[in-house]
Amino acid sequence: MPFNAKETASRTQVEILKFPGPGNLKKSIVLNANAFVVPTTGARYEVPAGTILTRVGDQHEKFAGSGKVAGILAHNVDLLAQTTESDEPAAMWFMGVVFATQSIPEFSAYVTNLLADLNLCKFE
Repeated sequence: MPFNAKETASRTQVEILKFPGPGNLKKSIVLNANAFVVPTTGARYEVPAGTILTRVGDQHEKFAGSGKVAGILAHNVDLLAQTTESDEPAAMWFMGVVFATQSIPEFSAYVTNLLADLNLCKFE
């Protein structure tokens, strides 16, 4: 580490599952970095686990109320910039699990969509 340099990290991992499903069914996806607002100060933006996602083309974005819910982000994902080159691979829960509703941001706003589109999942 260079002289007089300090590195700090602040991460909060939240358990979004109450119970895992049979076979650990996670889907490998790509997050569209252009769809997330990344700070221009050079700071990274962390998309939190539990973010509700929708599919747009071949990539996934944060669900905004229209379209179909594709799944829920399984782990925190760092985005470095709001560019196509900054698209990140990620894992998404999409069926056969029991979600902890208190760990899903905006659950109450989109509860109807979640229950309809992720009908093979439970929410407790």
